[in-house]
Amino acid sequence: MTATYTAPKTMGAEPTIYTDWNTYIRDNIEWIKTRVDAQRVRGLISNPQAMYLQRAQIVMIRTDAAITITRIHIHGSDLTPGAELAGDLKFADDINTGGFANATVIDICDTTSGVFTATSSFDDATVPSGKYIYFQMDASPNADWKDFYIEFYYTYD
Repeated sequence: MTATYTAPKTMGAEPTIYTDWNTYIRDNIEWIKTRVDAQRVRGLISNPQAMYLQRAQIVMIRTDAAITITRIHIHGSDLTPGAELAGDLKFADDINTGGFANATVIDICDTTSGVFTATSSFDDATVPSGKYIYFQMDASPNADWKDFYIEFYYTYD
């Protein structure tokens, strides 16, 4: 017995009845992609001063396929810090100490009033497969920075 699926009815149109998933996916791929494409990576960095003393780079992920960054957001716990957080979201070939070969800036992520958000005008938002994405602090964060939240969204190319 073949399973059937009735697509959602739109105003003034009869629903389409599909007898197989391949046809449904083919006919509705753009609608499907807008709902499943966006992926998110997020993290909370506690005591960034101590992190900086160990290593200025905070590794987020290694890409399993080519991706495009669509949004970056950083939010500090203090919205009136003594000094802003200065850093860049980057990607590189490796994460060895002293390495980070072929590092490329995705975007400069310096905060204003403890917050940074970007959704366009990236330096290089296209990240090839097999690259490590990381946040690099430009200098030791001010003591006001007890922690910060960082996230970025991406789509597969």
